[in-house]
Amino acid sequence: MALSIHLGSSRDSLRKQMMRESTSQDQKKHYASSDFRVLSTISESETPVYLCWSQTEQKYFALKVCPYLLIQKQKLLSLKHPNIISIYDIQAKNFSKSNSSNEEENVQSLIFMELAKHGDFASLIRTKTVPKDEKFTRTYFRQLIEGLEYLHKNQIYHYNLRLEDLLVGKGHMLKITNYGFEFDYRNKNYQAPELDFERNVDPKAVDIFALGVILFVMRFHIFPFVNDIPLLAHDFYRLLSKGYEHFWERLTEVYGNNFNCSENFKILFSKMTHPDPKMRPSIEKIKKCKWYNGPVYSRAELKSLFVKKIEISPIHKTIV
Repeated sequence: MALSIHLGSSRDSLRKQMMRESTSQDQKKHYASSDFRVLSTISESETPVYLCWSQTEQKYFALKVCPYLLIQKQKLLSLKHPNIISIYDIQAKNFSKSNSSNEEENVQSLIFMELAKHGDFASLIRTKTVPKDEKFTRTYFRQLIEGLEYLHKNQIYHYNLRLEDLLVGKGHMLKITNYGFEFDYRNKNYQAPELDFERNVDPKAVDIFALGVILFVMRFHIFPFVNDIPLLAHDFYRLLSKGYEHFWERLTEVYGNNFNCSENFKILFSKMTHPDPKMRPSIEKIKKCKWYNGPVYSRAELKSLFVKKIEISPIHKTIV
């Protein structure tokens, strides 16, 4: 479907327009006559995200604004899976003035997406509103695996998978976002080591490494290592490279006895973050491992858990 929104003449004016909390009566009428009405800012960053209401569809959407991207538009629009954010439209808009010398730098991509009203996992972990237990971790890790497997089967590789890219949507389902786009920035705490010195990398292995880091952070709410930087005289990634027993021993020495987990969890994590990408397990092998096939929460249990333990996100407060 073709979606449209009222835009200013520059990206700065777009930001000001969208982030303005109140509008004049004339502006409100103009928004109502177009397909979208921008309600609020969901995320402020180099690629801001806005909460929108579609007059035509009578539903909420998320709108991401980012530098113009050469992407396979039709392919991304065709992707549908319970564990990925659906993309409904992608538009290129030129915000340059008529006398601008470099119009290409002012072209922005407007990406209209499914709204995940419960926010992202980074925020849920940062606010300490999700439990630290293997059953919860496994429940969402399985959903993450299902979504990533679908993307890989469609030759879509993330390269920059982070907790911020894992959203919680309707039915408390995990949904992967920001797939199919290659931005200039990466969070090195999730980055596979081969990306620092190799050009021709295995994209599946790169995503598996990031999955391993995410698995650890979901379980313990801290990073297993920080960009290969020594922490309290310990280089945790180097320790892990030598053998996961040393890694877990030193981890307990530094942080105390807060890392109780099953042996199967330790084995899976160490394999997924192996320094040699060829030694990392495929998604198919991950799905066959013992830890992966342990107990998970039912949908009813998850719903109860969210009501009791997880605070409602500002987005949800806006739209209910």
